[in-house]
Amino acid sequence: MNGGKTFEIAALTPGLRRCALFLTDITEHKKAAEALCQSQSELAAIYDHAPNMMFVLDQHQRVLRANQAVLQFTGRKALEVPGMPVGALLGCGQILEAPLPCGHGVACEICGLYELVLETIQKGKSHRRTELKLALAIGERTQETIFWFPPPC
Repeated sequence: MNGGKTFEIAALTPGLRRCALFLTDITEHKKAAEALCQSQSELAAIYDHAPNMMFVLDQHQRVLRANQAVLQFTGRKALEVPGMPVGALLGCGQILEAPLPCGHGVACEICGLYELVLETIQKGKSHRRTELKLALAIGERTQETIFWFPPPC
């Protein structure tokens, strides 16, 4: 009985009719990998099912990942979202009118969301107590939408 340990086995032949076995105790490594996997699964479940819209963006403000609340708000399917500019995903009227990347349209200079995300990515600055009003195309119509970034608890 090995006491519940896990070993990695390697076998090689050092010569004709000989075999060398190497046993490495990987019990702790396997436990850590299982705990990490469990933690990642829990975090993914929280992220995907949170009632708040959540995005992960790259340095070009393209969406790497968006949760179910974003998909419900935008009416998009999960496979459509990765790689989209965040403005296009949200229905920014500027992107819909002129196919310029997020941040390159005329109105982008005054777009609070673009500036907020850019400052967060470039300077690592968190934003709280911020209210943004954006005109977003939702379905067939454009409507003013307010985004509020509450203060930390």
